[in-house]
Amino acid sequence: MNSFAPQQHSSPLYELLNQINVAAESKLHLLAVSMAVALPDICVSLASPDGRSNGEKYKQWCSDNLKNGKFSFVTGDDLWSMRCGVLHNGRFGDLKHNVVRVIFTLPGGPSFTNCQANDAYLYGAVEFCRNMCDAAYA
Repeated sequence: MNSFAPQQHSSPLYELLNQINVAAESKLHLLAVSMAVALPDICVSLASPDGRSNGEKYKQWCSDNLKNGKFSFVTGDDLWSMRCGVLHNGRFGDLKHNVVRVIFTLPGGPSFTNCQANDAYLYGAVEFCRNMCDAAYA
């Protein structure tokens, strides 16, 4: 389950991280993934003196915080495209960077964590959300 205990912290971020994981585990995968790809923006905004984020800051956060090998086949550009696509258009963006398409697998079927097959990025929806939340928590 979650690798952190949100009730022990005062930041509203921890409750959001908890809810993303709960949504993913409750089969609300699109909602959970949508919020997971928004996490770098939220983290940047919380740390920024003016409370704002942008594409370059988002990508830098990804470079700085997604180093643990759990996102080695996607770049900050890929994740920014996913974020823009899913939040603004209801799809995963134009992914013209390191991968062309993303495939999220659902529990009960084959499970993938940070895999690439040809031009596709494969990840279990629950694992993707959990790993993004862990990076934001750290």
